[in-house]
Amino acid sequence: MRSSPLSTEVISQKVFAVQTVNSRRRGVSLALAVALFVSGSWTSSAYAAPVLSGTLESVETDLTLRELEERSTEVAARAVEATVGLKIGRNLGSGVIVSADGYIITAGHVVDSPGQAVDITLAGGRVISGRTLGVNRWIDSGLIKIEGKGPWPFLEMGSGASLDAGDWVLALGHPGGVEEGRPPVVRLGRVTSSDARVIRSDCTIVSGDSGGPLVDLSGRVVGIHTSLRPVLVANDHLPVDTYRRTWDLLKSGKSWGGKPGGRAILGVKGEFQDGGVRLSSVVEGLAADLAGLMVGDVITALGETSLSGGFAELEQRISEHSVGDPVQLAVDRDSESLDFLVKLSRYEQGEPVRIVRTPWSALRRKKNDSVLMRTFQDSVRSVKDSVASIVCNGQRVALGSVLSEDGQILTKASELSGEVTCWIAGHSYAAELVGINREYDLALLQIDASGLDAIEFVDDEPEIGQWIVTPGTTSLPIAVGILSAGPRTIPIRSGFLGVSMQNAAEGVRIERVVQDSSAEKVGLLRGDFLVSVNGRSGLTQRSTARILGALRPNSEVELEYRRGAGTYRVRAVLGSRPEEENNPVEQQNRQAGPLSKLRSGFPTAFQHDTVLVPSECGGPLLDLSGRAIGVNLARAGRTSSYGLPGELVRKLVAKIERKAADHSATPDKVMR
Repeated sequence: MRSSPLSTEVISQKVFAVQTVNSRRRGVSLALAVALFVSGSWTSSAYAAPVLSGTLESVETDLTLRELEERSTEVAARAVEATVGLKIGRNLGSGVIVSADGYIITAGHVVDSPGQAVDITLAGGRVISGRTLGVNRWIDSGLIKIEGKGPWPFLEMGSGASLDAGDWVLALGHPGGVEEGRPPVVRLGRVTSSDARVIRSDCTIVSGDSGGPLVDLSGRVVGIHTSLRPVLVANDHLPVDTYRRTWDLLKSGKSWGGKPGGRAILGVKGEFQDGGVRLSSVVEGLAADLAGLMVGDVITALGETSLSGGFAELEQRISEHSVGDPVQLAVDRDSESLDFLVKLSRYEQGEPVRIVRTPWSALRRKKNDSVLMRTFQDSVRSVKDSVASIVCNGQRVALGSVLSEDGQILTKASELSGEVTCWIAGHSYAAELVGINREYDLALLQIDASGLDAIEFVDDEPEIGQWIVTPGTTSLPIAVGILSAGPRTIPIRSGFLGVSMQNAAEGVRIERVVQDSSAEKVGLLRGDFLVSVNGRSGLTQRSTARILGALRPNSEVELEYRRGAGTYRVRAVLGSRPEEENNPVEQQNRQAGPLSKLRSGFPTAFQHDTVLVPSECGGPLLDLSGRAIGVNLARAGRTSSYGLPGELVRKLVAKIERKAADHSATPDKVMR
C-alpha cells in the first residue's frame, strides 16, 4: 500500500538509497561469522511449497519520509503476527510462518535435526506445539510444522534476488529469546549488499533473532537471519529463494550439508561472466575435474535454470544438494556448447565461513549517514534551542530537555558527577541538582536562565514502525530509528556485590568474597558482619539479598559493616553477575559499542532501534512532525535503546519536585 503524504506534512525530501557497492556478482571472502541462536536451559500430509502469486513488484527506495513510515507501520503490523519464538531443546531462536497451514521457515542451526518437539510462541504470547522437519546445515536453512489446525497468520515468501543495495527492509525476531510481555521486535534498515548466498543489511540483530524474517516493504519475506559481525552495519540473512528450491527436501525431513553428511561441492572457483560463470580453477580429484570440466569453461546453467548471479549463485545452488547427487551442467567451451553430468564431491577441509571487511569506525557512521540525517532537518528544527548538552568534568555525559523558560532541565542521573554545566544554544550555565527519580534514572536540574524555549511533551503513543528522531544541539539530528516494541516493564538486571552470606547471632556474616568483585575492591573480608545496606538495618540473609537484588549494575550502594570492635562504612559500585558476562547476548551487546551504566529495571519504557551512545541519552525523542513523544532513557544493547513515553515525563518531574521539597533527595546522594 502506498499512501499520499499528509497535507500538513512539512517533510517533502526524498530518502536516497545508501551508496554501497553491490556484491551481487562478486565472491565473498571467507572467515568467522557468529550464529544467532541462544542456547539456554530451556513441526504429514502432502503440502506444496508456498508460492508467490504474480510478479514481485519493485520496492521504491525514493519514498518520502512519510510514505516510508506509512509503509513501515503497515508491514510491521502484519509481520509481527507471523513472527514466532522457538524453543527446541536448549536452542532458542525465531522463525516466520509462511503458509496458512502452519509451515515455519527458520535457520538451520536453530532446528539442528529433524523430528524434534518445538515450543512455538506466537506474537500474543500463546505457546503452541510443532515439530522440526528438514535442515540443510551448510546453507543454514530449516523447516518446522505447527501441530494444530489453522489458519495461521503468515507472510508470503518473496525473493532475495529482487534486492539491491539501498533497499529498505524490516528485521523481526526475539533478540535474546522470548521475553514475557514483549512481542516480536521490529527494526528498520537498508540492504548494504546482496548475492545468491547472503543478504547483508544494517538492520541490527543479535542472538535469539536467528531464524527471524527479513521483510521487504511489500510485506514479503526476502531473507532469514543467520549471523552477525561485531559492527552494527553487518548483519547477515539467508536469501529466502533457497527455501523454495529445496522445499520438498525440507518438508520430507531430510538432513544434509555439514556433518555427518558433509557439504556437497563442485570443486571449482570462478568469476562472473555475462551468461554464466567462467572457471578460474578446477580442483584435481573433485567433482568438476572428474567430470571433465576445465579452466576457462563457462557454466551457463545448472539443471534447467540459467546462472545470472555469478559464482555466488553457483556455490549456493550446489550447496542445496547432498554429497553424491548428480547435477546437470550446461557449459560453453570455446565455440562449443557441452552438457556434463557431475556427481558432487564432499568438502573435506573444514567448513569455510564468511567475514565482512567493515572497520570498527563504521559503528554508526553508515547507519546514520549524513545524507539520511539531512532529510530529517525539519523534524528537529523546533527543538534546536531546547536540547541541553550536559557537561561534567569537561566532558559531555548526556543530553537534556529544557522543560521551562526559567531553566528546568531533565537529564539522565547516573552519568552525572562533580560540577554540572549545561550548554544551551551556545551559552553555558552552572546547574544545581533539584532531585532524582531512581526508577527511571532521571535527574532534574535548575539553571539560572530566563526566556528559554521549553519542550512540550505530547501524550500520543507512536505505532510500531514509526520514525523515532533523536535531536542534538545542531540543526541535524544525532540519529534516527523506529519504534521496535511498545511500552512495557523492562526487567531488572540485578547488580552483583560478590559475597555469600549466612545468618548468625551477631547478624549477617560474610562467608565468602568473590575475587575481583565489588566487595573485594572495597575491602570486605570473610567474617565481616553487615550492619546496614543503604541505611537499612536489622538485616537477615534474605532481606540483604532482596535489597541488593533490586539494584542494577553500576548502582552505588552504601555498606556499613563490623569487623572486630570497629564499625566501618564504604561505598561500592555493583558489577554484573559472572553468568551475564559470559552470556552470548551480553557479549554481542558489548561488542556493538558503549552501553549506558543503568539500562534495565524501568517500570515503563518503549523500545526503539536507534543507535546511540550513552552521552546521547537523557534528551528528547521526536516523531517525524517534530513533536516530543518521549525521553531517551538508555542505550541498552546492540538492537535496543529505551525511551520514556511523553505522558509520563510531567508526572515524573512533579514527583521529583515533591520529593525535593521534602528534602529526600540531595546532591551528595546522587552525584559521585
